[in-house]
Amino acid sequence: MPYLRDIPQPVIEQVHYTLSAENHETGSRVFTEGSECRSVYIVTSGALELFVEDGRDQRNLDILGPGSWIGAYTVLNASSFKFSAKAKGSLSLLVLHPSALFNISNEEPYLDEAIEEATDFIIDNETPVCDYFIAG
Repeated sequence: MPYLRDIPQPVIEQVHYTLSAENHETGSRVFTEGSECRSVYIVTSGALELFVEDGRDQRNLDILGPGSWIGAYTVLNASSFKFSAKAKGSLSLLVLHPSALFNISNEEPYLDEAIEEATDFIIDNETPVCDYFIAG
């Protein structure tokens, strides 16, 4: 995630220990357009399909594979997702809850500063509509 890029390894490890795992079967919804972003999702295996629904039609936007993440900025200001996501096949995710991130930032100035910079980015530019990264 962009704001964790320059954080010292011991702090990254603290964040890593707070991650929880989720597994989803084919077609299972991970989140729905308009729902509040309550977590950052990191794809560890399988594929997460992003899409919007227009009445009965579904328009596919992207597919996130292993190493991809979604929600890094949206979770900081509890914005709503602009699209929906579902498992395309068997899917495993790591989930980062913002409370864990904020608890660590209270003790770690590097992380606190990184979150503050990300929050300033959101204030200046709004939450990115495409708040995800596709690992290649």
